[in-house]
Amino acid sequence: MIHNSNGHILTPRRIGHVGANLGIYFLAFLCTFPFLWMLSTALKPENNSLTNNFFVGFPFTWSNFSSAWSFFPFFQFMANSAIMSVGGAVVVIVASVTGGYAFGRLRFPGRDKIFFVYTTTLLVPVGVTIIPLFLLSRYLHLYNTYLGLVFPISFTAFGTFLMRQFFRSLPRELSESAKIDGASELRTFLTIIVPLIRPAVAVLGVFTFVADWSNFLWPLIETQSSNLATLTLGLSQFQSEFGSYTSYMMAGAILTILPTVVLVILLQKYLVRGLAFTSLGGR
Repeated sequence: MIHNSNGHILTPRRIGHVGANLGIYFLAFLCTFPFLWMLSTALKPENNSLTNNFFVGFPFTWSNFSSAWSFFPFFQFMANSAIMSVGGAVVVIVASVTGGYAFGRLRFPGRDKIFFVYTTTLLVPVGVTIIPLFLLSRYLHLYNTYLGLVFPISFTAFGTFLMRQFFRSLPRELSESAKIDGASELRTFLTIIVPLIRPAVAVLGVFTFVADWSNFLWPLIETQSSNLATLTLGLSQFQSEFGSYTSYMMAGAILTILPTVVLVILLQKYLVRGLAFTSLGGR
């Protein structure tokens, strides 16, 4: 037995628990260290930006953020990114929930075969679909529009597959009881089934929002006007102009990722519930 300074007995089990916690904290620090270093660099004076000082040894220069903000129409780019990300999340949620319900709860001929073909699209690399999506966008006159930013990349099989697994885990007695009480299929779906998977919907929505917010390739291909440029394109333009100014670049990067960080913090409770819901297979 080992006694600590407070007189408590440190059993091998407790020592292992403390060691596991320390390991988790260390891994968490490793994951967050690049972002902390980016913030530290964003606060440095430009003549001190390449030094190894980490939040110490230099005066905080908050004007780097205002300089990065005023370089280009940052608010317009942020609004465009928000339209793309929020719109994409809404479309993905609606398509995935309805598709997952059809494949998981309804019975129709060829359901499993259609679902198998649908999920095989997950094996296709994203880069392979870019040109067909671009041509389809041009054909439907969606090129260089907000609809073109949102719709072509919003219909994927991952969300449908995820929702189907949750719907299949729900007991069918819920739907059968609602039908006995006279509820239609639509009413059962909206008032009974959907509220039960809200944590999973929250996880899918946040993941889709973050992915669309950081998407660079599709806005680069789909937009021609600077009025539709997103933050990722604006940051690329900023880099071409001020690539040698490290502090300005890091300040612009901080401003770009800040909305997603705030969103994850605000929805942390729902994300934890959703991830726990996912790990239990919907049970």
